[in-house]
Amino acid sequence: MEQNKQLTTVEYDEHCHLDNDPTLADVRSYQRLIGKLLYLTLTRPNIAYSVQTLSQFIQAPKQSHLEAAYRVVRYVKNEPGLGILMSAIGDMTLSAHCDSD
Repeated sequence: MEQNKQLTTVEYDEHCHLDNDPTLADVRSYQRLIGKLLYLTLTRPNIAYSVQTLSQFIQAPKQSHLEAAYRVVRYVKNEPGLGILMSAIGDMTLSAHCDSD
């Protein structure tokens, strides 16, 4: 996502009398796109913050939200080797250690 990009809700725009960012007519396509990006964050944690931010607007998305989501998609397509690779060969056990006091 763009640095310092201000994404606002529909309620905020109505309160401030802003009408330069229309709401989307097809909400379902935005919801499907965000759902796919959320699934992708399992192997691409570098997009997790952007996708989580965009998912906050899933009920009433606006054109600026869709453009920001497309920007994330373009980033993913241009950087295909940045994901976490998980091998299907071998033991799929995940082990973690925690040092808590």
